[in-house]
Amino acid sequence: MPFEFRVNGRIDRPVAQVFDAVVNPDQLSRYFVTLGGISGPLVAGATVKWWGQVPVQVEAVEQNERIVFRWDAMVAKGEEPYQTRVEMRFQSLDDGATMVRSPKRDGVRTGRGRRGLMSTAKAGRRCLPA
Repeated sequence: MPFEFRVNGRIDRPVAQVFDAVVNPDQLSRYFVTLGGISGPLVAGATVKWWGQVPVQVEAVEQNERIVFRWDAMVAKGEEPYQTRVEMRFQSLDDGATMVRSPKRDGVRTGRGRRGLMSTAKAGRRCLPA
């Protein structure tokens, strides 16, 4: 059974600014993917490289609302390869802040993949613009 969990974070910035901080490689490189950077913007149908080497397939980008992307999971030798899917949803709050939710992360099937995804999620939550 795939491993799933949720990550939520309130950011005291307007939704357009928070969304741009994720899709714009210059912004995201400042907060999250710093070593090796990002090869290009997150655009639906594109494959970009994070950390200069990890291919990330961008499935969907809905301006200021939703981003969906996938990458190859970390697997141990002999384990069947699979992909991890991440969906991020952006909600403008009444006070001008933004709620970012990652309601479902699926495809994580191994202990190594779970540890890697949880580590990435924790780092991403800490690094989004405050």
